[in-house]
Amino acid sequence: NTVSMHFLRSPAEMRDQLYAAGVEILNVSDLVSALDAAQILPASESLQQIQKRLTSNPDDEVSIVSEDLVIDLVDPFTARVFNRPVRGRLCTHQECFDHETYITTRALKSGRRTLREDWKCPICKQDARPQMLVIDGFLFNIREELSHTNQLENARSIRVKRDGSWTLKSDTVSSTGQTS
Repeated sequence: NTVSMHFLRSPAEMRDQLYAAGVEILNVSDLVSALDAAQILPASESLQQIQKRLTSNPDDEVSIVSEDLVIDLVDPFTARVFNRPVRGRLCTHQECFDHETYITTRALKSGRRTLREDWKCPICKQDARPQMLVIDGFLFNIREELSHTNQLENARSIRVKRDGSWTLKSDTVSSTGQTS
């Protein structure tokens, strides 16, 4: 491609020697490319983040430590458990939203225009552009286990303990799960 720039300058502007120009390259992606842009956060790293939140920090003057952490499994868009749990890389929460639903709703909201506000985390409003998303391996594994044990339909959230074990909080009865 060739870019030509023509300046219409006044005599006073002719004395100026320094000019700056910027080019912004926009990329319009299809659904598959947008989904492929997310990186995988291994289950072990996700679990480490959870355990870090459940452990006191000796550098803090005041530290509130809980025995467990409750993590919602319900996607904010569909009110069902996510299929592929993602969150923004800069998000500090463990909750996720459904990957494909999020990308699809952003595309429908934006149409052909591009707005930065369309790519904010629906939970905390951090940057959640496709390349900034991480697929949470720990929550993905839990979703798979719930699916295989026919507990997915009534699942709402889990309670994770420091040792990595978790308990399902559902619409009906609680179940216990183990991580491997």
